[in-house]
Amino acid sequence: MRISIRFLAFALANAPAGAAPLNDSGQITCYGAAGAVGTVSPVMPNPSPASHAGQDCTHGRAAADALGALARIGAGVHGFDYTKIANDGRELPVDAPLGSGPADWACTRDNRTGLLWEVKTSSGARRVDFSYTWFDTDPERNGGVAGSTGSETCGGSLPFGACNTSAFVQAVNQSALCGQVDWRMPRLAELQSIADYERGSPPYEDPQFFAESAPTTYWSGQNYAGNPQVAHVFRADPNVDRAETKTSPHPVRLVRGTLPPAGGACVPGNSRIAPDARYLDHADGTVSDLQTGLMWKRCAEGQSGTQCSGIANQYTEWHQALAAARGQSFAGHQDWRLPNVKELQSLAETACTDPSINSNRFPGTPASHFWTSTAVSATGAQAWLVRFDDAGIVGDDESNDHGHVRLVRAGTGQDGFDSADPVLADGFEDSAGR
Repeated sequence: MRISIRFLAFALANAPAGAAPLNDSGQITCYGAAGAVGTVSPVMPNPSPASHAGQDCTHGRAAADALGALARIGAGVHGFDYTKIANDGRELPVDAPLGSGPADWACTRDNRTGLLWEVKTSSGARRVDFSYTWFDTDPERNGGVAGSTGSETCGGSLPFGACNTSAFVQAVNQSALCGQVDWRMPRLAELQSIADYERGSPPYEDPQFFAESAPTTYWSGQNYAGNPQVAHVFRADPNVDRAETKTSPHPVRLVRGTLPPAGGACVPGNSRIAPDARYLDHADGTVSDLQTGLMWKRCAEGQSGTQCSGIANQYTEWHQALAAARGQSFAGHQDWRLPNVKELQSLAETACTDPSINSNRFPGTPASHFWTSTAVSATGAQAWLVRFDDAGIVGDDESNDHGHVRLVRAGTGQDGFDSADPVLADGFEDSAGR
């Protein structure tokens, strides 16, 4: 059974509340075994070597942007689309300066995801170098451990002993930043959404729209399901832990916007991100994610059947994982590919462990590493992986890694853009099912 583009478009139009597309990774530099080989441009739409064909650089909105084929509401680079917002809530031109006046820039709206982000400052209560301990008294979010109320790590901007995430959220809402009073701690995937993986070193946010950024770590609002003493942080540096004890002080960047609906609980005190209804099962070995618009193979490569039985294949090298996707024909589609780091991370259930994924829709998933098509630009030919043993924490390839593969396809608009394939350059399949 093959789902048509028109049917998928209809399904997306009738998707659950909270449905939102993903930002692209931003990556447009292509890599080979020895490192960078070229950047996508009108004179070189496909710099990727044959040995590493199908990598992130030629796919999606960033590649379309590099070829001048991306329409925006606001401005940005590498496929991102942002608008500056003033302290009083008005929209601002791209050259508006950061400041504390009513008409000064204070927030950035992501026109792709619909999220509104706090912009950090170099002075005042929202200084980028102020840090906070993780603290949340809601047992639905904290896993049974509220965390730490903190100490004086925020320059006297909050009452002494209250430099914690909850106190900061309360203070920002009391100030009605950018005219809003529903600021909250971001989810891990939301923090990842504004990371531009084309940038080889931190900070990874666009400096034109996030003028002040912490060099490495931001707290998320999500408890770590494997240990209630710990919470998730976002840090795009390779080979580092991405969970910290709640007593550790770290910077915070607040967000506002609709949360996707929660599903059943994986661990007591943690609401699962993705309910079963988020996924449309086509009864042919594929499911469509009605939140992101992506279509996935239910089973990891090497597995089969309705329960994805068998042993999932392991691939020692990144180029082997890329090769596993090339030329595959499955469920009437021939445009399967290795997902980029944000696409694969979108499946991670941060409230679940072993595996950290919706097991009703993706049965038999190994609680292990899965390859992405996104290269680690700081280290050359290494690539990012997503771990599905402890809530999808992102890591990079080491010599002893053995990653699995789950394939994805996108046939709607610029998510499916492929600068390496003229047939798919408009983002749609042709009549032959490409």
